[in-house]
Amino acid sequence: MPVRRSLVFIAVVLLAIPFISSLTSYQVATNSAESKGLEYFVVTRGNVVASISSVGKIKADQEVDLALSNTGRVMEVLVEPMDYVLAGDVLLRIENDDQQIAYRQAVYNLELVEIQLDDLLAPVDGDEVLIAEAQVDAAYANYQSAASINQGAVGQADLQVEQAQAAYDAAIQRRIYGGDFDTVEDVTIADAQIGEASFNLEIARLRAQDARQGNWSSANAAYKSYEQALANLEQTIAGPTELEIEQAEVRIEQAQAQLDRAEQSLRDTELRAPFEGYITQILIEPGSLLTPNTAVMRLVDTNPLSLEVEVDEVDIGQLQPGANALVEVDALKGVFLPARLERIDLIGQQAASGGVVNYDALVRLEQSDPRIFVGMTAEANFTIDERSDVLIVPNNYIRLDRRGNQAFVQVLDSSANEFTDRAISLGLRGETYSEVLSGLTEGDVLRADLTGNQFSLFGD
Repeated sequence: MPVRRSLVFIAVVLLAIPFISSLTSYQVATNSAESKGLEYFVVTRGNVVASISSVGKIKADQEVDLALSNTGRVMEVLVEPMDYVLAGDVLLRIENDDQQIAYRQAVYNLELVEIQLDDLLAPVDGDEVLIAEAQVDAAYANYQSAASINQGAVGQADLQVEQAQAAYDAAIQRRIYGGDFDTVEDVTIADAQIGEASFNLEIARLRAQDARQGNWSSANAAYKSYEQALANLEQTIAGPTELEIEQAEVRIEQAQAQLDRAEQSLRDTELRAPFEGYITQILIEPGSLLTPNTAVMRLVDTNPLSLEVEVDEVDIGQLQPGANALVEVDALKGVFLPARLERIDLIGQQAASGGVVNYDALVRLEQSDPRIFVGMTAEANFTIDERSDVLIVPNNYIRLDRRGNQAFVQVLDSSANEFTDRAISLGLRGETYSEVLSGLTEGDVLRADLTGNQFSLFGD
């Protein structure tokens, strides 16, 4: 990259320039041959600005190749080259039917548990209290029914006991007084009849006892239902417990986490712009199969733009980050954009020609212009120093004696009617003009030899 080191661009505002169209008022006798290659200047006051300039290329603030981390087939591309996009805009999607279904289900689950919590925290509903009271009454009625004694069933059971007792007594009588048993088998049968009658009598007595006591197992179950109905009524009136509320809130947290995972999974099927800028290149089309981390398009942020330049080691000490600059783009001559020095690299690089070490620097443009494109050549000018309303002299009128580091100019001596050398003291120096601290006064007439016989101020 070319670098030009100099004290450049001396901006001079002349306060008064009584240009000499004729030197006859100074009684200088010249002819065309004598004045060939000579120029004249009247010392005046003006402003001097010294700066350092450096040339470089316009670059984007950010430039990145975009890619997806997932594998999938491209479903749609939503942008075209040179489209301007905002941060977060969706640029393309891959097929995502499964992720869409999972996301919608997660949304539904979260809405459901949120409704459940709202219902739990809602004020007590009078109708719900009435329903709970009715359930208590019904449970108590069931209990009473199960626990009550059926008198008809008791009488029937007593009659069966009497019949069983009579059958048992008859069997005993036959065994004791029958005496007409021809075989052992007849005796065995009589004993069996006594045993059967005894068993039937015991069964009849148990049934009679149950009839008098009621069905206690059914009554016990009915009573437990009654107790549960009472507890439900109390809870309905008191509202939800802390535990129930905590459990409902945990279900919401779990549903939200599930939704977050489903949403991220769905977002992973979309390519979004990480910052705003222009899509400069698209490398994919609908139907293409993507592999992870394969570049699919390029995004460039052109606001603000920057200028990447090199500053040589001689000038680097005069610049600090934050220094103001004016940038002129080669393609837009005469258009100067305000800028600021953002950074200077700490490590320099030796120029290809050897000798001078250059340091990369980044200049940030503070004003955009749609006519400026990335890659254009531009020049940054940094203001180093400035003098206002001072005596100024063009540099080509000054010759420098390097042995004594003394500057001289040729000044018209009106009394002798000739030009003589005069030593002067210089202040701020620039490429075109320099400040004169002493040795001249405003209105002095200077002469310069343009044939190259004078020493240059800078020895270029």
